[in-house]
Formats: sequence, structure tokens, C-alpha cells
Amino acid sequence: MVVEENRYRELISREAQHWGSVKPDPHNPQLWDDEDLFEVFFGQEYRRLIERVAASGPKILEIGCGEGNLAVTLAKRDLNVTGIDLS
Repeated sequence: MVVEENRYRELISREAQHWGSVKPDPHNPQLWDDEDLFEVFFGQEYRRLIERVAASGPKILEIGCGEGNLAVTLAKRDLNVTGIDLS
């Protein structure tokens, strides 16, 4: 069991190191890094998601929250948000 736990901690550390070093590529913009692209592709659906989640509050659990952008948006609406991500 100790071997598995050590391996798990090693993998989590490697993943955190990887995602901590990723920088935006100006030649390959990602939807979530560009406000205009995000709005075009997800704007209406994202706002609808925020409204639906806010209506189900006040406690929210976001699994796989990444950098926590959605969690922050929800917390700004006075919701009690817990975000969990492996990295």
C-alpha cells in the first residue's frame, strides 16, 4: 500500500509540474484563453450553466476544476464552492 501511495504522489507531482509550466501559445490560441473566442463558442451556454448551478446552490462541488475559473465565477455569486483537481 505504501508503494502505491508513493507512486500516486509521484504522478500527482509530475502532473502539477507539467500544468504549472504550460504557457499560452500565441500561434495556437485556446478558447478559454481568448475572451472573444470563448464568447463566440461558449458564451450563451456558459451563462446558462452559471444560472442553473447558482439556482441549485448554496453549496457547490466542482470536480476537475483545473485552475478554478468556474469555481471563482460561482463564488462571486455568493455560493460556497469547493473545487477539486488532481493537479
